[in-house]
Amino acid sequence: MKAVLISFITILFCFTLSSYEVRTPKQEVTFQEVPDSIMNWINKEISKSKKTQITEYSIDNIFKTDSVRIVGYIKGYNKNLGFSSGIIYHENILTREDFPTTIKVHEDGRFEADLEVIHPFMSYLSLNNYIVRYYTEPGATLGVIIDWNLLTTQDRNNNNDKPPYAVEYVGIFKSLNEELDRNPGSSPDYRKLNEYQKTVPPSDFKKLQISIWDEQRNKMDSIWTERKISAKAKKLLQNNLDLSFANYLFDYASDRNYYRKQDTTNQILKIPLESSYYDFVNKIDLNDPDLIISREFSTFINRFEYSDLYVKTEFYNRKDYFHAIDSLANINFGENKHPLVFDIAKMRNISSKMVMLKNNSAVKNEIPYVVNSFKIPFFKEEIDRLDALIEHQKAGYDLPNTAAAGVFKKLIEPHKGKILVVDFWAEWCGPCRAGIESSLALREKLKDNPDLEFIYITDISSTGEKFFKEYSEKNFMKNSYRISSDDYLSLRELFKFNGIPRYVLVESNERIKNDNFEFHNIAFELSSIFPEKFNHQMFQK
Repeated sequence: MKAVLISFITILFCFTLSSYEVRTPKQEVTFQEVPDSIMNWINKEISKSKKTQITEYSIDNIFKTDSVRIVGYIKGYNKNLGFSSGIIYHENILTREDFPTTIKVHEDGRFEADLEVIHPFMSYLSLNNYIVRYYTEPGATLGVIIDWNLLTTQDRNNNNDKPPYAVEYVGIFKSLNEELDRNPGSSPDYRKLNEYQKTVPPSDFKKLQISIWDEQRNKMDSIWTERKISAKAKKLLQNNLDLSFANYLFDYASDRNYYRKQDTTNQILKIPLESSYYDFVNKIDLNDPDLIISREFSTFINRFEYSDLYVKTEFYNRKDYFHAIDSLANINFGENKHPLVFDIAKMRNISSKMVMLKNNSAVKNEIPYVVNSFKIPFFKEEIDRLDALIEHQKAGYDLPNTAAAGVFKKLIEPHKGKILVVDFWAEWCGPCRAGIESSLALREKLKDNPDLEFIYITDISSTGEKFFKEYSEKNFMKNSYRISSDDYLSLRELFKFNGIPRYVLVESNERIKNDNFEFHNIAFELSSIFPEKFNHQMFQK
């Protein structure tokens, strides 16, 4: 079951130029209403980084493994606001690995976070369900000043020429971040997508959306030119716009099968999708490395790799493994017929196999062919890193000596001596609840098993108290915990998951056997890992 991502409250992002002053790099940066001691700390942290900006993205400079540090201050913060941490939902787009990173918020309003990245990226800080967008690059330290009162009360429809600014930036990416966050973008109307799918034929839908796409391109380009934003900001904003419209066109196609099964009489849904439908990707340069920076790229590559555009593309024999050719009409893959986006999809495909199949012999044999097809050495380095990581984790691992591990140890301590299947879930998560409800009969059958326990963990911001009590009782979730949001975020970082449901398998000695347990295949997994304790018959409903 594919994990679903947590949803957030969207806030205002239409800002203009900063009212704060930035002086020369050798001078201290001073901000209104920020205590000197805190501003000095931010400046000191930023000065430790010797990073310079990438002026022009290329294959040679965009991929690099390095750390990113984010430091800042929340004006108006106090512990009575109900949170002392936030989170960055970061991922490795090449290998599908999640790397959620906790933002530590200090009592004086300072905050900090450190994460490892492999390319420049646009992302956001999530603080008490409010989000703050930013751009940064490997090796950099970014400063962020947040006015909490403005962040939580600002009118998103404020059209003043100079509205108050809830977010300010410090460091070498100050101007770029201001341009990105304070200039308008454009995206399709998802509220109409379901209606389009059921009432508009594919060819007409594509024609309409490409027309709107072109119209918005021209409109936004005019605005950005008038405001004289930098070429770098303009390119990144353009990528966001293009990828969002491409995602919309992908989503129209991918959901039609689902709705066709629901409504077998709908004649529009019965119209076949021609291969030429996907030629809208010609509007995007699939060899452009800076596409990967966009917040929209994660959705784009996911839609791309599961679409007919990728799945039905033919490949040469294993001598030139996964070398894409033009098997679909009117798709321009470039002169060498080997676009970067295809390599990224191949990376994600083989990485998934490596993780899910735990580097079995078939996957081991396949890896060299995939690696030899890559033109970017960094991709091979990532495969080698993931390969080593999987081999290391096969034997399981002990929990580290950290505060987050301490939270988890406290939760599982009452069940010491038993094998534990730990389920991270939330009230709003449909797949989480589907998994819980579908496994009810099995868990009731295994309730007296001396070697196995099921543990359920959610948090107070995701699951209401009344619902938690009633749902847990109804679904025989006898070992259920509703913990603080701060503790839950720390466990996300501990087990590296952005989405839920997530399952963790714990051995009787409290070692972590699998922190991404395949719960849907529980009979096979437990019987294979612990044959002396479990067999397939035990799991038959």
